[in-house]
Amino acid sequence: MINAVGCVPIGVYQWDQFETYRDKIKGLCLTKEQTNTIESNIGKDIKNNIWESKFDFLQNKECVELNNWLTHTTQDFLKEINGKTFNFGITESWAHVTRQNGYHGPHRHTWSTWSGIFYVEADKPDSGKNTFWNYYNLPQVPEYSFFNEEFYFDFVPGRLIIFPSTMLHDAKPYSGNQRIVIAYNGVCI
Repeated sequence: MINAVGCVPIGVYQWDQFETYRDKIKGLCLTKEQTNTIESNIGKDIKNNIWESKFDFLQNKECVELNNWLTHTTQDFLKEINGKTFNFGITESWAHVTRQNGYHGPHRHTWSTWSGIFYVEADKPDSGKNTFWNYYNLPQVPEYSFFNEEFYFDFVPGRLIIFPSTMLHDAKPYSGNQRIVIAYNGVCI
């Protein structure tokens, strides 16, 4: 399904095979977790109480099916919005396990073209929302409120959100005990 933040297309897809692989993916994240550690060494000052893996997470053998689905789904999304086929490749991927009061401040992924966030599990799905902001930098006046609002998508296990990598986004503070997501960046090759 394609949504839009302002005029920007956002893909929202549900993996129909998620239940088959859920335990394997969740188990891998929890086994690799190093509490409150940013293994990527990127943006440490805007992250709190999060484990972030190195940027090769989808290369784990437990993630082959997920990696294939994410790649093909992103490629299909790009074809749908552009009307032509692109060969999309994931260049970086990582997992986040967010613990109570954890968050990830506003940021962009500037070295890729498309990014995705895949929701694995959250004991409080209404907390810690990923928020996206419109690209347009317009004055804060009432008649422009539709441009300046925050947008978010509900946390549903097995859901993928695809967005332009340079779109400003964050993860709000999480009030639950455990929230697991897998994210990626990629380019058309």
